[in-house]
Amino acid sequence: SKELTKNNQNPMIKDRNQRMARKIGLIIATDFSCWVPFVTICALHTLGVFDATPWYGLFSIALLPINSVINPLIYDGKILEIVINRMQPLLVKIRSSLGLDKSGNDNTLLKKVVGGIKD
Repeated sequence: SKELTKNNQNPMIKDRNQRMARKIGLIIATDFSCWVPFVTICALHTLGVFDATPWYGLFSIALLPINSVINPLIYDGKILEIVINRMQPLLVKIRSSLGLDKSGNDNTLLKKVVGGIKD
């Protein structure tokens, strides 16, 4: 087992590692998109650039709790299923308009882009 995981030769382990890397990337992106604006506003407020007092309510009531809700969904993989289910009709329209897929039943491309929901 150590020999197979050592060089990432086992396709199942390689696939699992790729899915995990996508999840971690998505978690980092959502955390970044929620916290960087907050930190930026706080820094500008501290430096005296402007009064950010009205912004604190928006961040504490809306933006940061959204991040707290999204993270467990990403860990569990449910958000990926939701994205695939919501994006499927759009993907079918795009693929059919480009002449790539006439059947409209294949969501393999979306699964690869979003992060590895198993067939």
